[in-house]
Amino acid sequence: MEDLINSFLEEANELISELEDSLLNLEEKPTDKESVDLVFRVMHTLKGSGGMFGFNAVSDFTHHLESIYNQIRNDELVLSKEILTLTLTSVDLIKELLKSSGETPKAVQLTYDYLVNEIKSVSNANGEKKTSKKSEEPIKQQGTKSVRLNGINTYYIHFEPNIEILQNGTNPLYLIDELSSLGDSYVIINTQNIPKIDELKIEDCYVSWEIVLATKVDIGDIMDVFIFVEDESSIDIQFICIHNLLKYNEFIEAIKSYEKQKLLLNTIELENLGKKLVDTLDPVIKIEANLESEKKEDNKSAELEKQASLSATSKTSKTPTTSFSTIRVSSKKIETLMNLVSEMVTSQARLNLLAENIKRPELSDAVENLEKLTRELRDNAFEISLIPIESMLTRFKRLIRDLSAEVNKEINFSAEGTDTELDKTIIENLSDPLLHLFRNAIDHGIEDKETRIKKGKPETGNITLKAFYSGTNVLIQIIDDGRGIDPEIIRKKAIEKGLISAEDKLSKNAIIDLITQPGFSTAETVTGISGRGVGMDVVKKNIQKIQGELHIESILGIGTTFTLKLPLTLSIIDGLIVNIKNTPYIIPIPVINKIRPISHSVVEKAFNNTLVIDNEQLPFIYLRQHFKITTPAPENELMVVVNYENQRMGIIIDQVEKKSQVVVKSIGKQFHHQDIISGVSIMGNGKIALVLDTNKIINSIDKKNISSNK
Repeated sequence: MEDLINSFLEEANELISELEDSLLNLEEKPTDKESVDLVFRVMHTLKGSGGMFGFNAVSDFTHHLESIYNQIRNDELVLSKEILTLTLTSVDLIKELLKSSGETPKAVQLTYDYLVNEIKSVSNANGEKKTSKKSEEPIKQQGTKSVRLNGINTYYIHFEPNIEILQNGTNPLYLIDELSSLGDSYVIINTQNIPKIDELKIEDCYVSWEIVLATKVDIGDIMDVFIFVEDESSIDIQFICIHNLLKYNEFIEAIKSYEKQKLLLNTIELENLGKKLVDTLDPVIKIEANLESEKKEDNKSAELEKQASLSATSKTSKTPTTSFSTIRVSSKKIETLMNLVSEMVTSQARLNLLAENIKRPELSDAVENLEKLTRELRDNAFEISLIPIESMLTRFKRLIRDLSAEVNKEINFSAEGTDTELDKTIIENLSDPLLHLFRNAIDHGIEDKETRIKKGKPETGNITLKAFYSGTNVLIQIIDDGRGIDPEIIRKKAIEKGLISAEDKLSKNAIIDLITQPGFSTAETVTGISGRGVGMDVVKKNIQKIQGELHIESILGIGTTFTLKLPLTLSIIDGLIVNIKNTPYIIPIPVINKIRPISHSVVEKAFNNTLVIDNEQLPFIYLRQHFKITTPAPENELMVVVNYENQRMGIIIDQVEKKSQVVVKSIGKQFHHQDIISGVSIMGNGKIALVLDTNKIINSIDKKNISSNK
């Protein structure tokens, strides 16, 4: 049962994300019927499944909230900003209620009671308006005939769940109860398929139901009851008559007769009986029935199409479908798959080494084919573990909506390329940095309405998220059209804080990059949004933790663009294995620009660790010196030129071994002082190779240069 509850919570969180997204869409397009329907369906689903799994508070609360959106669907209530705000606050409460199926905390209960009263007041106020309107105009005229508004229809429903429906946690009795709550009902249970006791399996469902339902709701609302089980059940819904036929004893006796004889209800007989009652018992019903008959004739083709659709649903749902476009898989299973693929890549490297030593053509061919298959398996496993950036979008929309209201700014948020995918680990570590960037854009970037109008800008500010692929990387940009970053203000603050001296000559980009230094802030006051100087350095550190880069571009008075350059994945990379004193190191191939031979004597004579390569002056790091290797260096060494942001630098090594797929593992705490190492990998021969973090290498050189300039 615990697995089923966890599955429900997972699905509930996805539904809530859909719900928030639709509500934010409705704020922009209040008349969007599809979004209103989706909001209603999500609430309806949460109500039904919440009660099924013991989350009664969720079920009861969403029942209240659902009533408002049912009125909006039926054009009985106009969706307002106040209702949307109330709904979003209610969504926050539902999240809290989902955290526990037991006793509700007192603070949450107080919020629950307050919101229920607010919801009831909205719904009841609308109900009073409707009652007043109805008393003034109880009958709608159509030609010379009258039609009763909000009339009751009688339907026949056949519900036959698949035999294994109980095994996924669905209790059909809850559905029957929910169906009965829609109006007056008469329920018959068919037990003829129950096997002998020695063949009975307690986990299987052998019964079906027939229901006669008299209700004001339409056929779509009835189908919503079966929203969870429509793909694993046979469901047939037939209209019988306009009016509540269950109030007539003759009709009830006819149904009981069918039940007594253990026969399935015959809808044709029920319709005939309904017509007979209409003709003899109630003249008002007769008028309504005649009107319905005329309506049926006018819409005969549409009705046939509807019946054919219902019939097709009934037929196809009797046998479980075998065609699925997507399946739900636990993230733990994905992680296990990735770990197995990683181990396979390591084993593949060992096989390659053995094949090189044995030098048998047939073995080499087999290993080469296996390597191709391993690479394909790796790529497919990667694709499975990738998550679209869209999965984070609702959270950002909600944040911008709430914070812009808090600071009294009108902000329009848009997103492009949200189908761009990233590794699950990167997505998880990316959320906080992006939230910091959005907070800063709202608080520091976008001006207030009055300031924007004075500058000739629209009073509504714009924040845009753009995501796109760039080679083996993903670029994410946060763009605002606010005030921009003033380099002079940054420079003055940096001098005040002792980050640079007044004599330092830095480029515009270097000055702007100072905002990522720990504790740096230009805010005059501390707010609940920003101003404590803990934002941008956290952003940069978290991005570097996932092997990413942060670029900042800003034009004063025009706006600012933050660009995050991220790898697609972290666990398996294509690396260049290099060697220093018989010790292997790995440099990620995507960052390598070129490799050039260089004499050791030239390296020794270099001034300030800088050399001219291909007419370009490049700083370099001498790894032998960095790792304090005292043995003699080879006469001829190699410089691997790597890229970072708009810069290039060299790494001096002894020799290059080969290109290879490598599995990157995290390093232990005892090696955290080695800040130019991002991880380790086990080679095919069992040796450990350190993975070099070229971004940190370049940053460390930049810091030394700044220090030396002071």
